[in-house]
This record gives sequence, C-alpha cells and structure tokens, in this order.
Amino acid sequence: MSHRLMKIEKELNVVVVVIRNDEGQYFIHHRRSDKHICPDLYALGIGGRVESGEDIDCAASRELKEEANLNKPIKFLFSMKMDHIREGETVNVFELYYNDEIKNCDKEWQWSGWMTETEIDQLIENEKLCLDTAEYYKKYKILKSSN
Repeated sequence: MSHRLMKIEKELNVVVVVIRNDEGQYFIHHRRSDKHICPDLYALGIGGRVESGEDIDCAASRELKEEANLNKPIKFLFSMKMDHIREGETVNVFELYYNDEIKNCDKEWQWSGWMTETEIDQLIENEKLCLDTAEYYKKYKILKSSN
C-alpha cells in the first residue's frame, strides 16, 4: 500500500478518544469507503477535527457525543505531531474506559466493535489500520505499559 505525505494548507488539530473496556479491548471502527481520508481502513476510537476557536477538550467531548452519543468524562494523555504522515497535523489523544455497547455511527463507519491488541496488531501488519492510528496506538501502548 502506498502512503504519500498529504500537504494541508494550515495547522490541523485532530482529537481522538481511545476507548477501552475492562477486558482490555479497544473500540475500533471501519471507515466508510466514501471517506476522503483513509477510506475503507480501520481506526481506533472516536475523533475528528478541532473546529476554529474550539479547544481540544471541547472538541474531544463533542466528537464523542456526535459519533457515539456519549457524554462521559475523558482524560487527556498526549499530543503527537504527524508531519511525516500529514504535514501540519497534530493528534491529541484522550482516553475513556467504557463497558457498554457503542452504537455504530453509520454516517462515519461501515462497522464498529471491540478488538484485542492482537487483532489490532494484525490490522497493522496487513496495512488495514490508518497510518496515523497505528502511530498513536503504538505510543499509547508504550505509555500504558509504563504505568
């Protein structure tokens, strides 16, 4: 699979809420085929762009509400520059532990559900996980293993 560096016009802040359950599984979704960025690939958690004038905490909470209809407290973990994938992009990663079902967001995803680390690692190996997702997932795992 060919991954080219996408140039964006200005700085782009993105938020992602990594959702885990008590069994250690991750909430993951399969992006729709008609998406402009990473069509038909898998991504971890819930997220999107930070709107003009919006802070990252509000953006993460808004995305969680819009895509999963959840209004839960989230924890900020880290920010990560993604210039090697999309020049000018910063991903801001949050975390939520949640054990109930999350309804699929049909306008965004063709499928969603829970996966183990082994299953996600297999997606990376088969180049089926969004490249930026693979990057913040690796950093997330290192951070969690050091705690």
